[in-house]
Amino acid sequence: LAEYDFDKNSEEKVDIAFVKTMSPSTILRELIQCKTEDEKIEADELEKKIRLRVKSHGAIHRNEVLSWGKSREQQETYLSYYHMQLNLYYAENLHREKFTLGLTGKNWDKIPHLKSHSLGHAENRREYYQRFFNNKINLSINPWDQHHTRIFEGGVCGGFFLLFKVPDEISQCKIPKELIPGVHFDYFSSVEELIKKTKYYLENSDLRKEIGENLRKLVRERFSYNSLCKEFLRRHSLSIKREKNGES
Repeated sequence: LAEYDFDKNSEEKVDIAFVKTMSPSTILRELIQCKTEDEKIEADELEKKIRLRVKSHGAIHRNEVLSWGKSREQQETYLSYYHMQLNLYYAENLHREKFTLGLTGKNWDKIPHLKSHSLGHAENRREYYQRFFNNKINLSINPWDQHHTRIFEGGVCGGFFLLFKVPDEISQCKIPKELIPGVHFDYFSSVEELIKKTKYYLENSDLRKEIGENLRKLVRERFSYNSLCKEFLRRHSLSIKREKNGES
């Protein structure tokens, strides 16, 4: 990671922000290209179901989403659509609370009431890291994983993160044990909790920066490419030695 390839003297400008490339439409029947009236009705009913599930549960088992699709292409579309709706739901609620919101990624500008928050794609890696640095709070919202690699990319800049809490029985990718809630990041599991914690951390900038600095140090020490490569080589070397010694 280009740790020093951004302006560390710039000021935080955005209250809360996240990265998500959106689909060109938020209407499901347009995304799966329904042709008959029956297909459109079926897609509209599923769209209502998805939006209700997002509002009431947020996290949902990935296999349930896959079961809605009749083809692999449809399944991939539904996975992407559910993820999009989850991000959209939180973005809309943050917008209603009048936070200064930053939305990085494609197609946010096609959603009229969120267009003013759209930042588009980062032009280069320097700008990409700069955005994490300039955000007072960075969000990571994934329906099946408790974290995304962006926590490491933003962490190397000292960014503060709030992560969407995915239940253990649903999560496909657990957060590394070295990352400790309240020390290196914080969780939220509902709109109410997100708004409450957003207000809290905006009012307590010293604590927010302290947690961000803890994450920066941990990423440098444990999750830099250099550290990860050394760990991979160490494990690979041990595996070779076991094979030579006839160990399983």
